Amino acid sequence: TKPATQHPLLALHTLIGEQTINADYLICPGDLCDKADTQAAQYAWTELEKLASMLQVKRFFGVTGNHDLDSRYLAQGTIDPKDALRAMQPPYPIPGSGNDSANTSYWLDHFAFLTDTNVRTLLLNTCGTHGLQKDEMKHGRISVPTLQRIRKYLQNDSGTYVINLAICHH
Repeated sequence: TKPATQHPLLALHTLIGEQTINADYLICPGDLCDKADTQAAQYAWTELEKLASMLQVKRFFGVTGNHDLDSRYLAQGTIDPKDALRAMQPPYPIPGSGNDSANTSYWLDHFAFLTDTNVRTLLLNTCGTHGLQKDEMKHGRISVPTLQRIRKYLQNDSGTYVINLAICHH
């Protein structure tokens, strides 16, 4: 194997251990892999989970990047471009027990809200319709119905938050 100085993940593991680094959040803004490489995406996600544990984060989550989805149907047998991501362990994009409804919302509604005591986070799946229209491969999109559902959620959320985060790809 390569020495830690030549392997970015090992170097980061070493740094975290040596400096006793902790973090509140670990956020992956998408593109775990290239060309929907399932093995690479799973490897990256597993490594991020290890980093989250080492950093003792309160929350670890991600959003989908255009390179994570098999929207070009490169893998034999692809029917739904997001199936490989939905099958990953720990669960993607929001690992941890008790996050099933947030994950379902993320895939079905193209967004999910996570709330902590003082922090509200919007995870926005701007790649949820990637590849469905001709020009969709060139950019992400937030549909009008998705924006309407987000607006409705916000109108019904009576919480007060010190920090509001919106996480999306691109």
